[in-house]
Amino acid sequence: MGTMLMGFKLSIVINNTLAEKSVHEDALRAELFAERASKEEFRSAKDRRSGQVFSLKRENEDLIADLEEATTLKEELSASIELLEAELTEVDTLKEGFALRVSSLEEEKTALVADLDEVTALKAEFSSRVSSLEGDKVGLEDERSSRTSRDLHAIFKMQDGFYHRALLAYFSNFEADNESYALEALRLETERLLAAKNHCKTFHYVEGEDKKNIFTWLRFSKVGGTTFQTYLQEMIQEHNLTATGCDYYSNNMVKFGLERTHPFVDFEMCVSVASQVPLPETDVIYGHQAFGNHRIFPARNPVYLVLSRDVAGLQHSYWNYANKHWGMNRTFEDFLEKAPANQNTRYTCGPSFGFYHKTSVCSESNELTLAIALYNLVRVDIIPGWFIGDFERTRDLLAKKWWTGFSRMSKEKKVMPAGIQYTAPKVTANEAAAAELANPLDMRLEVFLSDIYEKQLQCFF
Repeated sequence: MGTMLMGFKLSIVINNTLAEKSVHEDALRAELFAERASKEEFRSAKDRRSGQVFSLKRENEDLIADLEEATTLKEELSASIELLEAELTEVDTLKEGFALRVSSLEEEKTALVADLDEVTALKAEFSSRVSSLEGDKVGLEDERSSRTSRDLHAIFKMQDGFYHRALLAYFSNFEADNESYALEALRLETERLLAAKNHCKTFHYVEGEDKKNIFTWLRFSKVGGTTFQTYLQEMIQEHNLTATGCDYYSNNMVKFGLERTHPFVDFEMCVSVASQVPLPETDVIYGHQAFGNHRIFPARNPVYLVLSRDVAGLQHSYWNYANKHWGMNRTFEDFLEKAPANQNTRYTCGPSFGFYHKTSVCSESNELTLAIALYNLVRVDIIPGWFIGDFERTRDLLAKKWWTGFSRMSKEKKVMPAGIQYTAPKVTANEAAAAELANPLDMRLEVFLSDIYEKQLQCFF
């Protein structure tokens, strides 16, 4: 019992000891745990402190870098400030220079204003002088125009047998400055005469009547003249007419007691002498001649036969004839370059060929030459035609206006000059263009003559 009690007490003591030991162990464990927790916390705190230290170091490094950058910026800013100050100083210098320039410009402006006032005054004076000179010029032009018009109208009023020589003489000493006035006066008078022209007038020869007309053939070269002359001679023989003329090759010169002293005769001399020779029976004047042969008979009414031909065909035929008859052997282009241009216009104006007429207005081949030619065509009566190019209508018109026997003319009957036999080649388009370009006045003459021709045809057909 006692042992059991002892054992029980010992068991209690052991249990209590164990309990205390357990408590003590628990306490130790708690302390150990707390110590561990404290170490962990310390370690954690240490880590945090290390992190903070590292962070502070980084921040310190950043601050140092920022400070260095700030220092650099400060240095750059100081340099910029110094530069700006230098520029500002320069601006001040420029400002002072600009102020001086403005002052100088103000002075120059004042001087320019004064000069401008002087120029304005001079301009006004000059304008006044110009106005005065223009007034003088207008007055002078009016005087020239009036004098030219007055001189020409005095010639226009002359009889048909006298005006032509006076007209050419007037232009032999003509002032070039007056050309425009002369052209205008000739143009207006030509238009007036053309508008008043009786295109239906006929000139049939009536046996026994007074010989009031003198028929003159203004014969251009290469228009079929040799062939037409055979029909003209038939008319002369049928009516027992007489014919003569001042041929520019001097063929008829011996009739008037003149000698041939030059390859081309002095037409004026021939006409002057012939007009003093009694030739009352002459009815027809013919030959290679210029306009003006009618002056041999100043008291008679001139009727001009004007047979023409298209410019290209005429020039081409002339070239072909020259090569065949005179042995020139030229190209057509070379022929056009060397041959006298606008030959028909010059012939219609008046004497224009040969040594004696190199300075004649009709030799100039200009606008004045054409103006005189057109005036001549409306000043006298004419019978125009195109023996080559419009044969049938020309034949019929000649029969209606002059001699009915012309109706027997045949297109097939071609007569060539003695010893000449050739067939003319056709004109190419390029050759035609070149010929027309080289003879512009003849082109315009052709148009004018064609207009009269059509008006006359309308009277009968």
